[in-house]
Amino acid sequence: MKSKRGVIEVQFNWIFILIVGAVILLFFVSIVRQQKSIFERDVEVKVAASLKAIFSGSEVSAGTASLKRFAGGNIRYDCQGYALGSAPPFDAGVSFAPSKLEEGDLLLWSLEWEIPYKVMNFLYVTSPEVRYVFLYEGEESKSMAEEIYEELPPEFPPRKTEAYETQRVMMDKEMIQKKTFVQDHKTDQGTPFKDEGDDAVRFVTVDVPADYVDPNTGVGMVVLPEPHDKGLLDKDVDWSVLQIDTDSDTNRQTGKLRFYEDSSGDSGVSYYLGKEMLMAALFSSNINTYHCNIHTAFKKMSVVTEIYIARTEALISDLEAAGYTGCLSSATKILDELKSVKEASDQIVEEFDESPEDPDIESVRQNMQEIYQSSKKLESENYNLQYGSCPKMY
Repeated sequence: MKSKRGVIEVQFNWIFILIVGAVILLFFVSIVRQQKSIFERDVEVKVAASLKAIFSGSEVSAGTASLKRFAGGNIRYDCQGYALGSAPPFDAGVSFAPSKLEEGDLLLWSLEWEIPYKVMNFLYVTSPEVRYVFLYEGEESKSMAEEIYEELPPEFPPRKTEAYETQRVMMDKEMIQKKTFVQDHKTDQGTPFKDEGDDAVRFVTVDVPADYVDPNTGVGMVVLPEPHDKGLLDKDVDWSVLQIDTDSDTNRQTGKLRFYEDSSGDSGVSYYLGKEMLMAALFSSNINTYHCNIHTAFKKMSVVTEIYIARTEALISDLEAAGYTGCLSSATKILDELKSVKEASDQIVEEFDESPEDPDIESVRQNMQEIYQSSKKLESENYNLQYGSCPKMY
């Protein structure tokens, strides 16, 4: 009897030791995992801070494009900003980029948004692994597509740079006639478009005649073959479409945009004001990030214009006091146009404030065109001031 009791006690002791050992092991494993998670998050936060510094420097350098190597993980982008892993997103100002960017080379490009005075800089971010395919149809369409194509950063970096010496692609872009692209796809005779293993492909139609008009929205639609069909693109490759229809009566400085993103199904219609905003739509893979950023841009326009209004009112007072009556006519006209720009930009901001995801896009269009017309008058009257040896307003 005592022998059995001893055996049971020994077995119980071993079971107890195993349980305690397992608990201790799990405790240390959880600590290691927790420390690993803290370390990884700390690294992500530091990398994000470094990336933000790079973006900030690029935004300031308007008119320049650069290729930066980034090895800190994949980047996500939405209206909250850029994010890596579990690190909180950071704001890079008014910035336009695809929703996902794989680690590797990043193209950073900045332009001044002027209407006609400088409002702010726009930052554009993409990757050489994102392919931009411009589709045109007809001579006017081709001419406009070429104009946009040439305005973009070059395919390869400038000479005498490390990126050029290693033959790293800066921006992957090409032009294809839409008719050829569609017909060759249907007849299975081969197509000028081939899958090149890109992370994403953005198709951009420029002033291509509509294939049909949506009866619900009245928007003319350009129809393209589904890129995943017949092996045009691998199933894992994201693709999106931007349809650009420029306004000839504003010298192409305004126009209609139609977005479609395959991965999310997001689609919608919007407008642009100035080539810088057209480029913004080109770099934005979906309409949501485009809208939230131009919302911020028009807020800044309102603030900057308010400053110019105050400056112009002060100059008019000085001109009247000094008896420079010859300058007053143009100065007064400039003040009127500045007030028109302020009112129109405030109207656009109000539309986005009231309904960020579904603004009255027709009101946005009308106010953009109002701003454009005022900007042309501002240019003319500011030149008249300079020609008449009067102080310029901007």
